[in-house]
Amino acid sequence: MRNRVAITGIGTISGLGLNSQETWSSVLSGRSAIAPMSTLRHDQIRCRNGVEVKGFDPSRHFTQLECPMLWRSAQLTVVAAREAVAQSGLAFRGRDPFQTAIILGSPITLGADEEEFFRRFYEEKKTRVDPLTLIRNMRSAPVNMIATELGVHGPGFMLDSACSGALQAIGEAFEMIRLGRVEAAIAGGGDSSIGLTHWKAWEQIGAMSEDTCRPFCLERSGTILGEGAAIFVLESMAAAEKRNATILAEVVGFAATRDGADLTKPSRVRIEQTMRQAIVDANCSVEAIGYINAHGSGTKLNDVVETQAIKSVFGKCASKIPVSATKAAHGHLESATGALELAIAVLAMQNGILPPTLNFLTSDPECDLDYVANHPRRNEFECFIKNSFGFGGTNATLVVRRNP
Repeated sequence: MRNRVAITGIGTISGLGLNSQETWSSVLSGRSAIAPMSTLRHDQIRCRNGVEVKGFDPSRHFTQLECPMLWRSAQLTVVAAREAVAQSGLAFRGRDPFQTAIILGSPITLGADEEEFFRRFYEEKKTRVDPLTLIRNMRSAPVNMIATELGVHGPGFMLDSACSGALQAIGEAFEMIRLGRVEAAIAGGGDSSIGLTHWKAWEQIGAMSEDTCRPFCLERSGTILGEGAAIFVLESMAAAEKRNATILAEVVGFAATRDGADLTKPSRVRIEQTMRQAIVDANCSVEAIGYINAHGSGTKLNDVVETQAIKSVFGKCASKIPVSATKAAHGHLESATGALELAIAVLAMQNGILPPTLNFLTSDPECDLDYVANHPRRNEFECFIKNSFGFGGTNATLVVRRNP
């Protein structure tokens, strides 16, 4: 007997807003947070637009002792987790501390914070290293902080799976609850990869746009990097109902695959298999899927491959299912992007409004689905899938439905 799994809390922080309400308001208004970067020197970069979290003051969320223990990505993650826990209303203290897991997607790099550390050490020849460096440099720092704040002792780890990391972390948390290994989980991820060397590396592979992110559009020229975090509280449905929790949605299916082929070129066959497996795992039909929140990175090849995979999986239904990619609004958060997009999709299902694919100009003959171009659209749906793909050939799909 498998447990049903409920989402009872969502927390986000991104260029669209400092919490979930602000994020959703930005989606409704059709606002894109893509703008010229303020934290990188424009004479050192070719692609000068990105997405930064504006107005985030760490001192409002952390003590003077805590701040130096967390790089920016970890700070964003912990703040999002606090919002998710508060919304869930779940009291972690006073219940079995071994029945809660914390699973997060690992940030791809520690970004500008890490670069500054090395600059001081090698360029300024600083001989003294901050005693908190070891704690701060651990990718698991946000797991440790969240576990300490909540007083939980269950499994806690970071999942390193490139740009599908956070969605896979949510999927693994779903599996653990479904199989009865834990009763609840904190899952998702945060990333802030806005550092000069990382930025230049993205420029070198030709995956970044010098303009803006235009998923599935003929004029698309690449993705736009951003930062942020999104965290979910997942619980067994029985436990959530027992405490009369507000159930935001139900996770019903998950699949993850690896291409095992090219490190940067996505495999249409593996993406198809991932979606098919997730739908089978959810025990639903393709006709039941009312919306697809795409990976939609805005790169020339990826968007075509994802479109082809969707058409193969959904057949004659494909043209009737709205598809949107919100990276045009909040940028590509790398390991955290799937979690933020999942949060937006859950809010869309709750409100019966589809998030738009912004910055859309001209239809591409090779991308010929309904991409909800430029404006939100009222549309009630009961079930959706969320795709996330990453370098190295990592693929993840989650199936979510409205709680009956």
